[in-house]
Amino acid sequence: MNFKQINYILVRIYQITVKNFFKVYSNLTTSINFELKNIIKNNRSFLKEIKEFLSPDSYKENDYGIPPNIYKEIDKPIDENITYSDLIVFLLNIIEKKSNVNYLEVGVSVMKNIMQIDSALSGAKLSIYDINKIVPIFESQFEVKENTNGNFFESTSGKNKIMYFQGDVFNKKDQDLFNSSIEENFNFVFSDAMHTPEGILTEYENIIKMNLADNFMFYFDDLDFYNLLETAIHIYRDLSLSYENLNFYTFWINGWVGQNEKMHKNGIITTFDLADIFKKEGIKLLFFKNY
Repeated sequence: MNFKQINYILVRIYQITVKNFFKVYSNLTTSINFELKNIIKNNRSFLKEIKEFLSPDSYKENDYGIPPNIYKEIDKPIDENITYSDLIVFLLNIIEKKSNVNYLEVGVSVMKNIMQIDSALSGAKLSIYDINKIVPIFESQFEVKENTNGNFFESTSGKNKIMYFQGDVFNKKDQDLFNSSIEENFNFVFSDAMHTPEGILTEYENIIKMNLADNFMFYFDDLDFYNLLETAIHIYRDLSLSYENLNFYTFWINGWVGQNEKMHKNGIITTFDLADIFKKEGIKLLFFKNY
């Protein structure tokens, strides 16, 4: 056995150990309420209806930013433990009690998260900013918006209005084109495109910062990636100059393939007191921290 083989085995042992530790510890410390249990049930029912989010042939043509180790898990069943998609639906229900949901997701990949949200909500505005073309499985649900040079696509046939903008977060022309289309500020933003400090700061400074509502939730995935937590804290401090009583929370939660990979460190910058809301609702998230 050569060094490369030994290193692969050691890495796999480490990955499996970490994944199992988080799973066991999460089961011991995480708690959810009746509303979240219903959300999980409905989201799992929706996912069961999708046999294949991205075919192997389509994946070879465009990987939609999905690494091979995640792609092989993408269609596997997810257990009843909470994922960030479940939590986001719960959080959007909180917003909906105060105002209509106006949601932006930067980086949707194969749309596995946002289509669960679309299934769960009604009467919401859901906006997408992604460099990729619409994934083939959902392409037929969208039509090119007139007089937009092929950057904007709309779907209004369902319960919600969905707008898909195909553009590069680093491209000034794309940024300006997207910003010019916004009619109402977003009260929920999910950042899941560029997993680099430069990427997060670019989308924040040029797409998100000027388009946030008075009350909002700004949600980050993968803050366990290098220097992303520090970048999110920087954004939190910058927004604190404009918003009073702003909160920043972090926690660990399953991602879009559930228990089939290790848990993700997520974060939320928000005007809502989620610590108090979670306490009243009987919700406990793994390693929940209030900054």
